[in-house]
Amino acid sequence: KESSAASDVYKRQAHAHAPRAHAEQRARCAAHEQRDRRAAHRRVASHGGGELFQGGAGSGFLRRRGCCSGEAAPRRGRLAQTPRERGRAQAEQLVAQLLELKAEGNVAYQARDYSKAIEVYTRAVRLLPDLDDDDDESLHRLTPELLKQAAIILCNRSAAYMGEKKAVAALADAQLAVDYDSTNWKAHWRGGLAFMQMEPRLERSEKAIASFEATLLCTSLPASERDNVVRALEAAQYRLREGHDALDMPSMENCILS
Repeated sequence: KESSAASDVYKRQAHAHAPRAHAEQRARCAAHEQRDRRAAHRRVASHGGGELFQGGAGSGFLRRRGCCSGEAAPRRGRLAQTPRERGRAQAEQLVAQLLELKAEGNVAYQARDYSKAIEVYTRAVRLLPDLDDDDDESLHRLTPELLKQAAIILCNRSAAYMGEKKAVAALADAQLAVDYDSTNWKAHWRGGLAFMQMEPRLERSEKAIASFEATLLCTSLPASERDNVVRALEAAQYRLREGHDALDMPSMENCILS
């Protein structure tokens, strides 16, 4: 009986404390929400040059430095951009810069001023995002158009390097271009040409063949260029069999940039 009575007392006490526990939980949740709201407002203030107005919870007021405390700044339509929105906006700006530098570099290349073209393309390459960055904003910055233009810039610099007989640098750019956009046929094509420009070795001939075969598989390859790629593939296959350069490679004299 004593045990039963003690149990009843415990239940009554627990029941009496339950409303208070729920109230405390609600208070904690409200405090967390208020903290998050304040943090969002501070972000707005940091972008707009204002300070968070320390009014009531959820007031959302902002005030400028030097304004009277009771005067609220106009509410903004949105508190802050998401990582996706910031990344996309940065991508658009970056693409515009790349297009401008690409046009300047192409003019130098067409004039066969390869060193100038390389210098201009290099300025563009330095702007390219790192593919290994895995934060949200960086990932959203990698839009299809940005990846496309990045690959084109690298392909163009690869062509300029080949114009100066710098096959190793040309190959590095071509391979990186494939990382940015594997559908770009010129990325595979220039990689194969770079291997063929090097001193013949078994593994280089094999890799040149693989590059030219990948070029033929690209749906972006124009029909007018297909025969040229086939001839390059045959030259690489012949060199692999014979162990030396026996066929002339396609001329780079009339190379068309993107």
